[in-house]
Amino acid sequence: MPFKHHRPSAPLHKRFAYKVLASFAACVVFMSPCTATALASSSHRVSKASKAVEGNVEFRVADRASHRVDGAHVLVVDPQGRVIASGKTDTSGTWMVRMNVPQDPRFASVKPMGTVTALVVAQGYNEQVLFEVPVSSHEVQPVILNPITKGQRNEPTIMLGNLHRHVVAELLNHYGTQQGLTRQAPIPGELQYSPWGPAEKGGHQR
Repeated sequence: MPFKHHRPSAPLHKRFAYKVLASFAACVVFMSPCTATALASSSHRVSKASKAVEGNVEFRVADRASHRVDGAHVLVVDPQGRVIASGKTDTSGTWMVRMNVPQDPRFASVKPMGTVTALVVAQGYNEQVLFEVPVSSHEVQPVILNPITKGQRNEPTIMLGNLHRHVVAELLNHYGTQQGLTRQAPIPGELQYSPWGPAEKGGHQR
């Protein structure tokens, strides 16, 4: 029988590497449109989430008698829970800060705007926490502190940020239209204002 020369096989680690590369190539070539779309969508969400808004917020701190509070300490917390700014009010009860925060996606259809949380403390007063403080080109945020009163219920209080009524109306318009809701009848004497109602287009009630 004639002698047959057998070509030596590739080492084990090389054969394993060839199989891995072949499997990867097959995944790339035969990637489904759904998978590709999902990856593109994910990339788009990351890009959209990275948008930032820069602006000034002027905190004006006073008590219920409209006396301005000097030396109130303001802490600003971003949506990720990080303290991004802090400072104290001056003799006029004012502290201004410039900050850069992520665009709040809820208001993306209305205007470039972010939102933060503010914690305000001052000597002789109970704490105040403000949620949804708007951040855009320039915002004024009033803060009302309650004095510590012996024998009374002393505790932190909360407020909402000073969102302009037009911003709130546009937010309602966006989501009301998106969800197919309809407006109620116009209010007599209220020019060009019809509140949104629970009925959907087609007469259905949510």
